[in-house]
Amino acid sequence: MNNLGAKVKTAFGLDIAGYSTGKSGFARADLVDKNHIEVTVYEKHIFANKITGEAPIKDITEKEKQILVTCLGKGPLFVDIPIDLQGLPYPKKAKFVWELINRPVDFAFDALPPLANLIGSPVARFFNLFSSLQEDAKYQLGKQIFETYPAGSLMLLNLPNKNYKKQKTEFINGIWKSKKEGNLSQIAKCLKLTSEKKITLNDDDIDAIICAITGIVDENHLLQGDEIGKYINRSISNGELYPAPAGYVLLKSLPNMKICIVRNHKELLEDVAR
Repeated sequence: MNNLGAKVKTAFGLDIAGYSTGKSGFARADLVDKNHIEVTVYEKHIFANKITGEAPIKDITEKEKQILVTCLGKGPLFVDIPIDLQGLPYPKKAKFVWELINRPVDFAFDALPPLANLIGSPVARFFNLFSSLQEDAKYQLGKQIFETYPAGSLMLLNLPNKNYKKQKTEFINGIWKSKKEGNLSQIAKCLKLTSEKKITLNDDDIDAIICAITGIVDENHLLQGDEIGKYINRSISNGELYPAPAGYVLLKSLPNMKICIVRNHKELLEDVAR
């Protein structure tokens, strides 16, 4: 179980990127009523700023921490980044080559290696931020902060889970359309995302939206806890038994609800603190 307790009415989703990319997506999901979720996609926040290597890490971390602490005061945070590294980069008793660079869950879902590939920089960024949050005992992995993997959720939902990066999709006259060939528009359509206005989303926005939705749906729509472990071991099937990372949650089915997307042009911290 995910230790969320009472039904969650607000949850946040963060698709975090490295400091220098300016591509992180941040979204907030609010349960309007039993048939309606509203997801706010934020544009202005420190995670979306390009930051040079010469920037003082303390100043950046404090601003990032301020946003997350404010958000966590209203609901849980679901992050698209490995958090519990399960012994990487020095795993004990590794028997297979893949275990040197992947966690079992990464291998099962064909995800990028946490440290030995493109996401090493975002992993380092969030690990630094998460470490600063651990100064307060209430911000624990699996209680208020969770790891999720949007591409893994899309896989469980039998939706396109590849070939949607570096794309944009636009909602015009009730239809999601993309200028560039790929799966992003199809994903938005299959997730039954809608909007009352013309709106454009990129792949980071979609990932953040999936993260936020994962935090607000009923538990019967989630794959978590022992069920994640069973899925991993069915997928790898080499005679070994592998545990799931702490606080790892995926969306396995969609609720029969309206999911309405809005964009917010205000500073994230200013809006959430209201």
